[in-house]
Amino acid sequence: MTMDAQRAAVAAYFQAIDHLQPDELGGSAEDKAQEIVTALIKGDASGLDGLIRQSEAAKQRLAAIVPPAPCARFHQECQANLDESLGMLRSIKQSISASDPKALEGLTQSIYALRARAEAMQREEKDLGQRYGLSK
Repeated sequence: MTMDAQRAAVAAYFQAIDHLQPDELGGSAEDKAQEIVTALIKGDASGLDGLIRQSEAAKQRLAAIVPPAPCARFHQECQANLDESLGMLRSIKQSISASDPKALEGLTQSIYALRARAEAMQREEKDLGQRYGLSK
């Protein structure tokens, strides 16, 4: 495969990845999280339920994407990150439903691990973009 063909394949892959989540999410992840936490405090879990449904749909869309060879490792990390995030959301939902605040304490380490993984993925995406001359 020529460098131009690889560049096009990598660009198309990242474009597909960028469109995994619906546009209606809007705002920053922190704003969305704060909105959900505020609702949960008031006893409204619908935001969390919606986030779980959106994550499940994103997981299905991600599974349908075939990454080009240079993006295979990144794609595996995306899948693992989405699985872990979805598991964490489900744990939060279960803890809230069971009214067990102690169960939420154990999620802190998972949150830090997810953040570290997301930062590593951002670095890898940037490296791939530089390697293939993509502007991000």
